[in-house]
Amino acid sequence: MKQTGLRSTINTKWLTSVLAFMFSVLSITVFAVEPSLQDFNHFQTGFPLTGAHLNVECGSCHVGGIFKGTPRNCAGCHALGARVVATPMPTNHLVTSDPCESCHTSTATFIGTRYNHSAALPGLCSTCHNGRIATGKPFSHSSGLRLADTCDKCHRTFAWVPATFDHVGITPGTCAAQCHNGILATGRPASHTTMLKATSTCDTCHHFTAWHPTFYNHAAVIPGSCLTCHNGSTASGKPASHTGARAFMTCDSCHNTLGWIPAQYNHIGVLPGSCLSCHAAQRPTSHTPRGYFGSCDVCHAIGAQWTFNHAQQQGKHLCNNCHSHHYNSTPCDNCHSVSGWGGH
Repeated sequence: MKQTGLRSTINTKWLTSVLAFMFSVLSITVFAVEPSLQDFNHFQTGFPLTGAHLNVECGSCHVGGIFKGTPRNCAGCHALGARVVATPMPTNHLVTSDPCESCHTSTATFIGTRYNHSAALPGLCSTCHNGRIATGKPFSHSSGLRLADTCDKCHRTFAWVPATFDHVGITPGTCAAQCHNGILATGRPASHTTMLKATSTCDTCHHFTAWHPTFYNHAAVIPGSCLTCHNGSTASGKPASHTGARAFMTCDSCHNTLGWIPAQYNHIGVLPGSCLSCHAAQRPTSHTPRGYFGSCDVCHAIGAQWTFNHAQQQGKHLCNNCHSHHYNSTPCDNCHSVSGWGGH
């Protein structure tokens, strides 16, 4: 009895000692390891913890304490059925086989995605932008493109708007036939119908960079046919205040195609003495010599300073028609010569 009790006491003391020793070893191990975990630089693994990854528990990624083979790519964790439980791609996400980081460049949030189009080939936008993989052409846009046109014909990779159409290669004169018919693209408004001839095309007046400012290419216009358009209805015509033009004269008798002003009349072929048929309204009331109503070209020459040819009046005693400041009825040339007042 005594020997059995002694053995029991010895075993109890031995077990207690062993447990105490193991506890001390474990305590030393824990306190020895814990500081090293706190000071561990995760950047050395090739996967720096940034954004939302900073606050994730280690065991969320290193499941079961297994460090080796932990995924480094997004889809290795953010996918349904993955060993690591992380937010997966939702079911309403656009269908794509590209890596997550192609669009989700921030590890802090999934919001604010942006795709890097640097590797995208021109003309192949609809490979992704087909309404399934990525946003495609909306239904309201269906009538705005020709079948042969690609997205990047109008749009740029940084945004859908503003959109600009590259008109390089467009055949002149086909603006309305191909696009600008009011259905495929902006066409001629109803208020514009009287401003064009039936044979005119958009690029007759407009440039492909913008509707305004407009210009008209007069290269093919037949001389003397200005009034075909410039009649005040089809295009700007002669205003009511316009002076100096006779009924048979055309716009290009004075004006050129660069603008209404400056205007210059070609007097070649004008009959001498017929100036007043045009210039009747242009002689001012203060015109001198007073009382003379002869033809303009007696004194005025085309494009030169005015002068009077007195030699033609020699001996005709007509001086007083102009030089009426003498208060007598004696003709000036009784005393004066046409070369000057002196020497009489």
